[in-house]
Amino acid sequence: MSYCFIILNMLLMKRLLLFLSLFLIQFVAFAQDNTIKVNSLTDLKMIGKQVYFLADESAKLTFKDIMNPEIQKKFALNDNDIFARAASKTAFWFKFVVQNQTQQDIWLEAGGSFACWTIDFYRPDSLGNYHQPVLTGALRPEKNKEHRANFYWLRLADAKNTKACTYYLRVSTGTSHEYPLQIGTIEALHKNKEVHDYLRGGYIGLMLIMIFYNFFLVTATKDRIYLIYVGYLVTASINVIFDNNYSFISNSWMWEYFFVWHNLFFFFIGWFAIEYLNLSKYAPRIHKAIWLCALILSVIFPILNILGMHVADLMTFFEIIVIIYNVILIGVGVYLWIKGHKNAFYYVLGWSFAIAGVSFIILTINGITPFNILSRNALYFGFSIEILMFSLALGDRMNILRKEKQKMQAENLRLMQEQNQILEEKVKTRTSELYQINEELATTNEELYQTQEEILAQRD
Repeated sequence: MSYCFIILNMLLMKRLLLFLSLFLIQFVAFAQDNTIKVNSLTDLKMIGKQVYFLADESAKLTFKDIMNPEIQKKFALNDNDIFARAASKTAFWFKFVVQNQTQQDIWLEAGGSFACWTIDFYRPDSLGNYHQPVLTGALRPEKNKEHRANFYWLRLADAKNTKACTYYLRVSTGTSHEYPLQIGTIEALHKNKEVHDYLRGGYIGLMLIMIFYNFFLVTATKDRIYLIYVGYLVTASINVIFDNNYSFISNSWMWEYFFVWHNLFFFFIGWFAIEYLNLSKYAPRIHKAIWLCALILSVIFPILNILGMHVADLMTFFEIIVIIYNVILIGVGVYLWIKGHKNAFYYVLGWSFAIAGVSFIILTINGITPFNILSRNALYFGFSIEILMFSLALGDRMNILRKEKQKMQAENLRLMQEQNQILEEKVKTRTSELYQINEELATTNEELYQTQEEILAQRD
């Protein structure tokens, strides 16, 4: 009897321990639950802090490799809303669990073409098995996109699928890694995209107006600085729109030879600064430094890119040179402004807004400032204000030149009047002298005539 009692107690203890173990497992799982639950029909959900990532420096790991339990242990939880890393050849794997509670199809926005050169997306079927991935990205055919948009939208779960599913995403790029992973319905995605489209449309409209206006000034004034400014406007338009994930041509060479066409912008901005601020006269040493940076960016980098150097291998050095270049450009403007050159004011103001736009977007993609429509499109705002400031600068320059021309014309008129007055005085003086000489000659002739008469009278 006692033996049965002992056995019964042992069984009860085992069950109690099993129950406690299961409770602890469930408690820990609940405490660490990173399941992304999507329940809004109109808002996008930023999932950065609920995503696990793995850095594949070799960029050779396959899906079969990452499913290995040892590799799975290497996935780390991302600690920011935006996943951002410096440019490299590293491929990044992301793992996340999503549960659809919207009763509609839900989608993932992986990012734009600037950071998504290749995308491999793995989603499970109803039995939890992974088959052929979705292969898309900027370096792959446009037809591979699951939805035609400038961002990469990947379907997660349909309306009927309400269970939590694990998804895997592999991305690579040659530029900076910036992946603001967002989930929502197709309605939410379109709502977000529309705002981006409106901002892009406003920027393009402003740039077209400024391009045609300054081209008109080229033909009207024959001043080459307006032609330089038109070149700057065209390249700035293309670059800013492209950097905001709107590529004009869907072709892999635009990414593989990124520096070949993208860096022409730096040549025009340097040339504009040199001409507008007259640096060859007022700052000859800085003038040479600007030309050096402009040639490195617009000639050396494209040549290295054409010779086969990968964009990722050049990107860090490129960013350093760009920072130095920007510091020199705004520094020389401030220097001349302090020195009293009036036309430097608008230049400094405009360039400050452009740099602020670039700085703000860098802070945004690195998670220092909140990620939203306005912060992600800071380039549009910064460069739009810069363009307006530069236009005011050119208008101010035109006014300064007009005033200088009027002043010169007034000075020339004054000098002409003085010269005429002096000439008149000289003419009067010379006329008086000639009149006196003429009188003297007449007197001399009269005396000679009388002498001749006397001589003739004596002969007779």
